[in-house]
Amino acid sequence: MPKCQVKVKDDGVHYNGLVFDSPFAKKNDWYLNALYSSSDIVKTMAFTPSLANSLFYEDHKGGIHEFKLVEQLDQYRDLSWDEYAELKKEVNQLEYDNAHQRHLDRLAMKAANRADVEEAENRLSSVPKNDQTSYQSGANDRRAEMAELESKKLASRHQQQLLAEVDTDEFEQGDTL
Repeated sequence: MPKCQVKVKDDGVHYNGLVFDSPFAKKNDWYLNALYSSSDIVKTMAFTPSLANSLFYEDHKGGIHEFKLVEQLDQYRDLSWDEYAELKKEVNQLEYDNAHQRHLDRLAMKAANRADVEEAENRLSSVPKNDQTSYQSGANDRRAEMAELESKKLASRHQQQLLAEVDTDEFEQGDTL
């Protein structure tokens, strides 16, 4: 059987993008050691080229231990390593194509937004500025007329109040006589 180098991590044994697991590794604290290790833990294992379901580890006593593909990767079960490599290549190409299309979509959206902004700016440039010259003609005259009318009403009210006070004063003076 061909040999390969695998990395032990806290969630399993990693090889060629797949993750494998074994009770032997759990019993010997491989995953715990990997979790707290500051460097990569690398082991040598064997694999069968015709099937990507398992890796095999030979311990120092000569015992062979099978590491099985984890359940989360069941879609790769019963594939050969060559089939897995082709499938992985297709998946990588699809991911690249999708990322590239998303990038193109973002660029198109920015270009469309730029065109919309330019159109809005062009429309705004034809709108007159909001300064005193854009008020309706005669507004100041009407405002002056309204102020004069208010002033006359106020003067009339004051005059009526004064007349009422004068009448009251005369009435009070007549009472005392």
